[in-house]
Amino acid sequence: MAQWEIPASESVFAGISAILLLCQGCILVKSAWETFRSSGPCQLKRLVQSCQWKRFWRTQDLDPVAKIVSSRMDHRRIKQARAALVQGSNFLGLLCLSILWSILHHGKQRITSGQSVILLVSLLLGLLATLFPTLVRRTTLYLWYSSSMMMLILGLVFAGTRDHLLHSSLAMWVFRLLLSVAHLDAVSATFWNGLYFATSCSAYFVFASDDQTRINLDTLVFLEMMMLASVTSLVIGFERISLVECRMDVEARGFKNQKTATGKLLNIVCELVFKLDTEMRFTEDNVAFKTFLMLSGGRSLLGRTLMEFMRDPDDKQAFKKMLLAADPAGDTCAGVFHTRMSDSVGSMVTVEIFYCKFEGIDYRMRYLVGIRECTDVPSITLRSFSKTKSRGPRPKGLTSSGRSKLTGAFPSGRSFIDVAAAVDADSFGAAAGFLDTEPMPDRPSLLLKEEAEEEISAPDDSEPEVEVARDAVRAEALSPRLDPAAKPQPETQDGSDGVPRFFQNSQLSFPALKQTSMTVHDITLLDAMGRWNLPVSRLMCCAFHAHTLELKSGIKRFSKMQCRPGVVCLLLL
Repeated sequence: MAQWEIPASESVFAGISAILLLCQGCILVKSAWETFRSSGPCQLKRLVQSCQWKRFWRTQDLDPVAKIVSSRMDHRRIKQARAALVQGSNFLGLLCLSILWSILHHGKQRITSGQSVILLVSLLLGLLATLFPTLVRRTTLYLWYSSSMMMLILGLVFAGTRDHLLHSSLAMWVFRLLLSVAHLDAVSATFWNGLYFATSCSAYFVFASDDQTRINLDTLVFLEMMMLASVTSLVIGFERISLVECRMDVEARGFKNQKTATGKLLNIVCELVFKLDTEMRFTEDNVAFKTFLMLSGGRSLLGRTLMEFMRDPDDKQAFKKMLLAADPAGDTCAGVFHTRMSDSVGSMVTVEIFYCKFEGIDYRMRYLVGIRECTDVPSITLRSFSKTKSRGPRPKGLTSSGRSKLTGAFPSGRSFIDVAAAVDADSFGAAAGFLDTEPMPDRPSLLLKEEAEEEISAPDDSEPEVEVARDAVRAEALSPRLDPAAKPQPETQDGSDGVPRFFQNSQLSFPALKQTSMTVHDITLLDAMGRWNLPVSRLMCCAFHAHTLELKSGIKRFSKMQCRPGVVCLLLL
């Protein structure tokens, strides 16, 4: 009982320490109990299952992230081991200098002969690692660490006395910590430092005691346990931090690449993509948005809301309500909104606004917005024009009798190949095929701006005949038939019938066929334009005249080309 007696001078300190330690223990117990209750059995079961799955993935090499993290950890260990060996060789060099200084000035050596040999060998290994860093690689990393720790253990064995053992253990703690933290392997560090602890305690009993011994076994064991715990805990902590850091780097790289791919995909769907803050204001001065609405480059977009550029006040309120109602955790976090926006000159732009609500790094809501202009127009067909009654009689090619004459222009049994073989190879061949009984040179073109809608459109009862004419045009395009009785149109000698001199002094491009009417020409051109999908500028009045402008530019390009006989024949074949 005498050994538990506390002096009166230390009773106050002992009492306060006991109270504080008791409070600390109660806090730890309470925290552990709250953690256990909050987790619950189900969460504990899921935690155990997740740990089992992670262990299975790592065992079966099914986790790609774990494989990449392991590879990065190996590279980090190699890099740190090389640096640790270089620093260790520098410390050993300083230790050698201090020993030489002691020998020169005091005439005695502070270490034993065995420790001197071990010191020189360790210094040689450090110099080799410094001069040839490629020797420290993945396959030899554990060999270097185990060799270094073995040198430290042998240094304890050759200490000689108990006092020298304590001094050597304190001096070698720095090297143990440096090598173990650089190796970043908790299992290896625990094994070798545990072996070092056992060797130090065993050497205490082996070495003989003398009268000058200032250390007992309890002090040595306590110091060794403290050094072992410090080295092991630091290695485990640094290893865990390095693993988390490597995993975060790998995942951040994957997320960054995925973000880049998502941005490229959004740029394909949308014309511009930008972010809005919680107040639906621009977070950056987006140049693409300025270019889209032809805004002035001198005025910044920072602080301005997207609703300022909307034309309809109702759309502004509706869009704001949709953004505020979006739930990042639900299915309503993303959506689309159709509206009209005005540019700098006051023109209307019909757009689609895609948005997605997400939480920023400051735990505040953000909006990712993409805008696409609605430029998709339907294909031009005969039904797309306004239906007005024609002022004159219907074209003969659009009546039932005209259809019969179109289909009966050639006798049966003859094909386009026969016609192409009958004509000259340098001519255009039998490419027209859509014939009328009488030429119509005095009929104005249906593509004229003033006559387009009136001549093309017809009453409701004429639409089937228009479709019949279009079907006849498409059906006979690749298989025109030859009429043996057909003769070339005679050239008109006078111009009293209104035929231009260009037609009077020319002959048909296909002498063996009848002349096609301009109605068929117009229908063929309209059918071709109906297959185009062109962007309609805001400066154009309608889609029809946009296609007409493109047709004019194409004809202008064709007129500048060289003569190419037989091109039409080859295209039809």
